[in-house]
Amino acid sequence: MEGSEKPSHRPYEKSIRTAIQIVYIIAIVVWIIILYALHIYRKIDPVGFALLAIPVFVFAIGFVNVCKQGKEIEKEMFRADFLALGLLFVSILIEWRKEKSADKTTSWLILLAFIFIILSIIDLWITYNYLSVLKHSKSIFQTYAAVLLLYVLYLQLKA
Repeated sequence: MEGSEKPSHRPYEKSIRTAIQIVYIIAIVVWIIILYALHIYRKIDPVGFALLAIPVFVFAIGFVNVCKQGKEIEKEMFRADFLALGLLFVSILIEWRKEKSADKTTSWLILLAFIFIILSIIDLWITYNYLSVLKHSKSIFQTYAAVLLLYVLYLQLKA
């Protein structure tokens, strides 16, 4: 194969594409609900807004590009580095525990990030056809967790 040639590519079936797109729409709605429920919108600055907008952009890109994606791309994309994510979580948690004055919102953000990390690790035994939907869902949970931890880190450094 020449360096300029692309590997053969078979896009997802229409039903899988639709299911993945629905998952991304739900992910955006859930993200907005999380931010609203934690009242983050009340005390956000431009940098915090930019950080918390990352999932919306990532999910929108996934939604638009799902028509061009297939199993071949999954092999390249879905390689989560749980060790790195775990170390990031543990380091933030240790630093946070040192601070005795951590507010309730920060506690909830860390808890939610931990829950999303755990959810991204859990395997569901589903049919092969919908395995792609599950992989995209796990990616969504990882995105939630990474951005929440990034935002907590930003809040800690800003304080």
